[in-house]
Amino acid sequence: MTTPVSLKRMHPNWGKRIAVTLSFVVIAGLIVGLIIFRITKCEDIDEPSVRSPDGKWVVQSTTKACPAGLLSVTNCAVFVTLASTPTTASAKTGPVRIFESDGSAEPPTITWARANVLVLKVADVGEVRVSKHEFADVTINYVVPKWLLDNLSNIETDRVQQDKEAEEIHKAGKMSSDDLRISLQINQAYAKELTNSRQWILENASLERDPANDPLGPK
Repeated sequence: MTTPVSLKRMHPNWGKRIAVTLSFVVIAGLIVGLIIFRITKCEDIDEPSVRSPDGKWVVQSTTKACPAGLLSVTNCAVFVTLASTPTTASAKTGPVRIFESDGSAEPPTITWARANVLVLKVADVGEVRVSKHEFADVTINYVVPKWLLDNLSNIETDRVQQDKEAEEIHKAGKMSSDDLRISLQINQAYAKELTNSRQWILENASLERDPANDPLGPK
């Protein structure tokens, strides 16, 4: 009877070959993913446009969804434009961006309080880059639900507690100094976003449940 030759004797470098093959597969996958990522374009999702009561102006809200990386899904931003309609006697105006927020996935709700008073109800605040209060003869008011401002405050309180817990874990020897530094840096960056969002609300918007300041009136 012939004794079978061992796999190791037949292929002394089989382990290296498999490793090289797997490396090529991984690299090829990354290249394909990078190509797909580069050719994938941002998608603009338009909400139904809203005309002013007198028909002079039209408002359009758009959500822009863009690939954010190979391992993440999308980065969303919203913007709102204002333009005069073709029926307007004066020259065509716009579209002009009156509101833009990066990191928001929910577009503002658009209503007209009067023919020249526009109200944007913002229920998701990211990094607000543009927020005009007037354009031409149109006044633009912003309304934010009270729960959104409350949530921002609660998240800030939780972040402070997380920092304290991380420092306690580090003191107990269960977290390295580098890990603590990275954790605190991430929390600080997030805290800056929260602070900016809260500050924008306080300076630019009225709370929905405040009848005295809500341009839409009591709820």
